[in-house]
Amino acid sequence: MKKNLLTLLLFLSIGHLTIAQNYIQMPLPPQFTTFTGNVRGYWFTSPTCFTITGLEVPTDASAGLQNIAVVRLDSVPLIYPSTTNSFTTLFLTQNDTSTGMIPVNIEVNVGDRIAIIGNRDNVNSYSDSTAHTSINGFPVVLYRFGMQFNLSNNVPHDLWAQTAGSISRVWMYYDTVTTANITYTWQGGTIYSFSNGFSASATSVWDYGDGSPLDTVFNPTHTYATPGTYNVCSYVTGNCSSDTACTTVIICPAPALASYSYVTTYPTVDFTDASQNAASYSWNFGDASPLNTSVNPSHSYATFGTYQVCLTVTDTCGGTNVHCKNISVCPALIPVSLGSDVIACGSTTLSPQFPNATYLWNNSATTAQISATASGSYYVIVTDVNGCSGADTVDVVINPLPIVNLGPDLGYCGTAATLDAQNPGLTYLWSNAATTQTITVTNNGTYTVTVTDGLGCSNRDTLVVSLLTVPTANLGNDITMCQGFTPLSTQNGAGYTYLWNTGSTIGSIGIYTGGTYWVLVTASSGCTASDTVVVTMNAPAVSYVETQTLLCVNASPITLTPGTPSGGVYSGIGVTGNTFNPTTAGVGNKNVIYAVTDSAGCVGRDTSVIVVDPCAGVAEVEEIGMQLYPNPNNGVFTIKFTKPVSNLIITDAIGKVIETIFPLGQQQEVDLSKKASGVYFINKVFTYEEKNKRDLWFNDQGLYLKRDLRRGDCKSPLKEGFFLF
Repeated sequence: MKKNLLTLLLFLSIGHLTIAQNYIQMPLPPQFTTFTGNVRGYWFTSPTCFTITGLEVPTDASAGLQNIAVVRLDSVPLIYPSTTNSFTTLFLTQNDTSTGMIPVNIEVNVGDRIAIIGNRDNVNSYSDSTAHTSINGFPVVLYRFGMQFNLSNNVPHDLWAQTAGSISRVWMYYDTVTTANITYTWQGGTIYSFSNGFSASATSVWDYGDGSPLDTVFNPTHTYATPGTYNVCSYVTGNCSSDTACTTVIICPAPALASYSYVTTYPTVDFTDASQNAASYSWNFGDASPLNTSVNPSHSYATFGTYQVCLTVTDTCGGTNVHCKNISVCPALIPVSLGSDVIACGSTTLSPQFPNATYLWNNSATTAQISATASGSYYVIVTDVNGCSGADTVDVVINPLPIVNLGPDLGYCGTAATLDAQNPGLTYLWSNAATTQTITVTNNGTYTVTVTDGLGCSNRDTLVVSLLTVPTANLGNDITMCQGFTPLSTQNGAGYTYLWNTGSTIGSIGIYTGGTYWVLVTASSGCTASDTVVVTMNAPAVSYVETQTLLCVNASPITLTPGTPSGGVYSGIGVTGNTFNPTTAGVGNKNVIYAVTDSAGCVGRDTSVIVVDPCAGVAEVEEIGMQLYPNPNNGVFTIKFTKPVSNLIITDAIGKVIETIFPLGQQQEVDLSKKASGVYFINKVFTYEEKNKRDLWFNDQGLYLKRDLRRGDCKSPLKEGFFLF
């Protein structure tokens, strides 16, 4: 807590023993420059015990009235902009008329943190940066110290320190011998309190001069039995030094007790005396004006602020009593101005232009300035350090800013990018000096546009442009060609990917059919390109279905079935002109191609397959004991058996049962004339075990053996085949 001894003393009657003291001046650097306004000074940690015996602000910067304060800090002071109020005020003089050194008696112990601030007429005498000095041979570092207020009309408060910077020069005089200096305060009646200026760490013994027992209480209070004149002495012993001091105390039968009240009608303050037993008065109004001896004076102050007003009254015994108050001299409202009503774009800053005060805005803000982003009325209440208040109101109209959004920074595929500021109808200014809504840029870089509306409100946005390489996709012109093979390609080299509508993912493909083909090419940058080509493949429609598709190898040449359209050419193994020779072709499946060339030179083709087989002889047929004739036939034929047969099963070429016959003898007539033409098979079941079962086929050349069957039992079937026409 801040302790201001001057404001806490209630009724002070001071007596002191005049003691010879030394006045050793602590060295300070010379003046470097000056600073007018808020008070500055220095602070240090005491390396030894000593007594501050005098203080003086040098006249290098000003010869005006002196303002000096000495405080003992409770801890290392906070660094600006943080502040502290944790200190005890040891000495304060404001607007002091003393032209030279002001005598004081302030005890300082080892480790005390002492701060001294001061100037003349609010002008500080600055030395250059942190100072190095000494006290009684001990090195001392003086650090920058101050407060953001004038000391001439403010008591010390909200103090701060800095580790570097100029100090304000206040000469400090000291004595290495600590001396006692008795002060006493009337507490009413015949009761007095005493102090010798030492701290509680020293041992003090008090003799009140009235025959009462000695007292060892720190800063004691004593009640005298009767009025009179008493010699009071204090005997002090401590770690730093020892001393004895005595003074005369007059206990008057009717001692004076100073007190007053006041009313402010700015700039005049009317004071009303409320003292007791006062024979004379002396008023100090705290503004360096002459002392006033009126009972109830009025005083006009030149400016508002906080002033320490002290009333000293003298009783009939010659004793004095002092009563001091810090009073705030304020106009009805201090001058606060937010300026004229405002029309602004987007936002505006409001400030009362009144520093070193507290603030309360109608939006609950407590800062010295606010940013208004919406239209409306704004007001602020300002309270200065003296407790004086004022207020002002301002009407604000906020016009919205244009919304400018060029989008996120992107890579643009290609050699140019179009940037659009949007907001049609407004004015534009680009960083390349263009004034159009859109611009086309061909170089990488940062582009900024400022858009201004009809009210003069502007906004801006910035975009970083990176132009990226675009791949090539060129499949060429559409293609018209004869039916066949053609390649399609759009190679770009390494680092590219491809996707065709065929599903292929390589740079080139080959096609055999007409249609629409496209490819999508993607570069590593993500840029893409595509192309489409229409391929038309022309060929005449050709049909060729051979009707004679199963021939024995030793059969005569056949004339091939005509294809459409006519005029085509046959080709294949065993083909000569429009004939096919099975003997020349050989056993196996033989492809016969019929090709027709149109007027454009395009060729159409169709293919049929002729099966050439090594047909079986009669002897082989007889081995299995069966003859079938005629074969090929029109569906009516006869089967003879040389061995008994249980039944016959007739199937088509895919194995579907067409008919089952149970022969009554060794010859059977069969009528399949209502069935479709094609190849059919006869499966016969013997009534006895057959060791060599064969699968027989019949064609237009007769019965022939196809393959051996596995050995089976007496019911194993034997399959024979024939043609129906």
